[in-house]
Amino acid sequence: MSKWISPPVGLGRGILAWALAASAGGGPDKMHIRRAMKAADWPEFHKANQKEVDALWANKTWVLVDLPPGKKLTKTQMLSEPKRGPDGKVDRYKGHLVARGDTKTHFVDYFDVWAPVARYSTLRALLAHCAADGLVIAQLDVEMAF
Repeated sequence: MSKWISPPVGLGRGILAWALAASAGGGPDKMHIRRAMKAADWPEFHKANQKEVDALWANKTWVLVDLPPGKKLTKTQMLSEPKRGPDGKVDRYKGHLVARGDTKTHFVDYFDVWAPVARYSTLRALLAHCAADGLVIAQLDVEMAF
């Protein structure tokens, strides 16, 4: 049974605007830290957030330096998310420290953008190769990637 979401009444900007807004949420479980602090399972979120920050420091993800003259800091925000298992129940908690790229200007504050994302055509080719050669596919969940 498929589930359909209807556009909200009175949106006023058309179906394209509704579709873009609906797809940009990141899922109902992903939340800002202020919302996570109000949740009943805040202690678990807090542990996950602390684990994320500790891992960033332990892996020497950044080096503290003086801010160059005329430059602004990139704002960050902490996101929290309960990860769910196949049965839909909360399996574990995850914290994400993310940079607020929307506060920066391309070619002024930064030049390159790098995001390691596989295209669907690459994934389909890989799966087709595995199916044709009878290879076994295993899933790997990486806890922290640096």
